[in-house]
Amino acid sequence: FELLKRESNRTVMNRNSFFDAWRAVNHNYFLGLSPSFVLTQMVQLPQYLWPRLAAQHGYVKSFDAIRQVTPTAFRIMRATLKLGYEGTWTQALDATINSKVLDEAKVSASDKEFILRMANSGLLDMGSQSRELGRVVEGRRKSNFDVAMRVASSFGFYSEMVGRLISALAAKKLYTGPADGLENYARGMVSRSMFEFSNWNTSRLMSRHGPLGAFTPVATAFMSYTQQVLETLTREIHNAYVNKAATPTQKSEARRFLAAHMAAMAFFAGSLGMPGASMVATVINKMADLF
Repeated sequence: FELLKRESNRTVMNRNSFFDAWRAVNHNYFLGLSPSFVLTQMVQLPQYLWPRLAAQHGYVKSFDAIRQVTPTAFRIMRATLKLGYEGTWTQALDATINSKVLDEAKVSASDKEFILRMANSGLLDMGSQSRELGRVVEGRRKSNFDVAMRVASSFGFYSEMVGRLISALAAKKLYTGPADGLENYARGMVSRSMFEFSNWNTSRLMSRHGPLGAFTPVATAFMSYTQQVLETLTREIHNAYVNKAATPTQKSEARRFLAAHMAAMAFFAGSLGMPGASMVATVINKMADLF
């Protein structure tokens, strides 16, 4: 019932050619053609994937796993683009991974079977932010404008998919449990490091039953990433220092995650990029002005 309820909470747009066009332009301005969006996808690997893996497998081992699988992920993306153009050039814009793509990328047999299972389950595609928002703004026409919007949105599809591929392959490389648990482990790793933007992972307050009614999903469409970042940090801090019911293993993993995350944030953004640092700096500046 809960999943059906959340499915009904999806944004439902009344189709209008003028507003369809502007929704598509807005989508591509913030995602498809936004360099900052592509950069965010790439930075999530050291900020969230590496800490998440390091919490369970160690810092050096996790970094090495990510380093080893990254060339494979980029070969797959290159093959996806190449074989897409062999059909019709617009097919390349859909960023679809299939058996032929993996053969072209020369991935191993075990990786091929694993990636196909992940792709068929939607893990590498349907939970991505650009694909979820693209579902809302997609047009119903075949004009040159619509094709141009598809070209623009494809950058978002590819940038998110390569990060998800790296996450899944790194999880597979480090997984040491029973074979039947690999898919769940990889799915959890991708969702917790690259985040999940499907409707079932959206709170009621950000759905059509939110404070702004049917307009709520539109107003909060670009807040899901921030929400999931805050949720991740709050959960890890709670498990590391507050939750008395947390096991020693949970406390240790949470603290390793936070240490790796802080190190990555300091490396890419400096001390003021640390969570809460700007707020502390503002308070200090105000106090300096007062005294």
